[in-house]
Amino acid sequence: MVHPSSTMQSDGHSGLGALEAQLASKEKEWKELLAARDHQLEASLTEAQQESFFLRERYQQLREDFQFNLTIVEERDRELERYDVVTARALTAGHDRQGELSRLRLQVSELQQQRAREAEERRRQLTEGRLQLDQLKR
Repeated sequence: MVHPSSTMQSDGHSGLGALEAQLASKEKEWKELLAARDHQLEASLTEAQQESFFLRERYQQLREDFQFNLTIVEERDRELERYDVVTARALTAGHDRQGELSRLRLQVSELQQQRAREAEERRRQLTEGRLQLDQLKR
């Protein structure tokens, strides 16, 4: 016959061994999960670093493009200001010329009227002179 306390000891001992084996299995599983998690985190970190580098490069390129475009816009604005000045001067000169042209046209008109009056006066004097000459001839 087997003694009940020896059965218990062997069952307790084998139960303890099973628990230790199960614990070792769980520890191994836990370490594998931690290793997988570490690997995943490292991959995520590498991906985030690459994306950060790409975004920094893209930001720098956008910044340079912006500065270049800003320079072009500022140059264009200065050129437009110069064109505005030139246009204003041209308009002023054009208005001055129009004023001078109007003044000269008026002067020409006055001179033509004066010439017409003088021509009329000469015709009148010529007619009077002919009349006087005709009267003297008679």
